[in-house]
Amino acid sequence: MSVELDALNSLNLGTSKEVLKNNASSPLVGVLQLILQDVSDRLRESIDKQGISASNNLKQSIQVTGVEDSGTSLSIGISAAFYWKYMNYGYGPQRSPSAPAWEKAPKADKTFKQSIDEWIRDKGVKLPESFKTYDSFAWAIIRNKIKFGQEPKPFVDQVINAKLVEEIREPIEAIFGRSLEIQISIGWQ
Repeated sequence: MSVELDALNSLNLGTSKEVLKNNASSPLVGVLQLILQDVSDRLRESIDKQGISASNNLKQSIQVTGVEDSGTSLSIGISAAFYWKYMNYGYGPQRSPSAPAWEKAPKADKTFKQSIDEWIRDKGVKLPESFKTYDSFAWAIIRNKIKFGQEPKPFVDQVINAKLVEEIREPIEAIFGRSLEIQISIGWQ
């Protein structure tokens, strides 16, 4: 990130308040979004390293969100499909003891059964001889997931951590010209 820091030193951004005020095309917003794009790319790489590739939908859902300035804090985000937590922390009997509590999943466009049917179709999974229909095979997968759960694959924890905060602090503090507190909060989306 030292290249970004050198580039930041040559920019004349004005005061942070002026630059961020209702101006989505400001250079400062662009720099912050570039930093988060790098984090998004790292999350996608971590998904690959963890072998989370049933449909690639999770990887494709990772997006940088807009920048919001409340006057006292600056908020930038990355969103992903709601089930990222299930993959990161596991679920059922294999759920990580360090997993945070979370609320009921948001209403989805499709059911778990529909997602399994789609996964079978997209992956071209052949019907095992012990099943007569793809429907019975899909229900067996669902029962298995409910009974045995999913082991954690901490793709988020490997990227979003104290090391990342320290890494992004330098270019962000260079923009503002003062020390800042950087907080990362992880929610459903």
